[in-house]
Amino acid sequence: MKDYLLNMGILAVASEISESGIVWIVGALAALPTLLFCANQAKQFFTRKPALHDEFRLVRDCDSRCQTANERYSELSKNVNSRLGAMSEKSAASREKLYLRVAHLESELSSLKKENEIQTQHLYSLEQKLDRLLEIRK
Repeated sequence: MKDYLLNMGILAVASEISESGIVWIVGALAALPTLLFCANQAKQFFTRKPALHDEFRLVRDCDSRCQTANERYSELSKNVNSRLGAMSEKSAASREKLYLRVAHLESELSSLKKENEIQTQHLYSLEQKLDRLLEIRK
């Protein structure tokens, strides 16, 4: 029933509007989307668009960041190379010390071998003398 009364109310209001008024309302309703579209287009036209150099500002930032990164890479590379060089020098010095120590031990070992050989020959000669002595006593 409520709907019926609502429809009747609208019809009652519409029946009191003249024909020219209805034409004006229909025309206004038809023109409303066109007016909204035109207002939106005007808003977009008059809003300031950034210049190209502003849009591509990030590219300049990227170039400066790349330059900074390259400089940092060069700095780190030099640092690593200097550390590797220092380690290599220390390693070379350590190898030199080890080589000298091994050479010293080698010379000591060769002298011990020589001395051992002499003592072995001396013992052999003593053994021969002892054998001769024992043969004489028999």
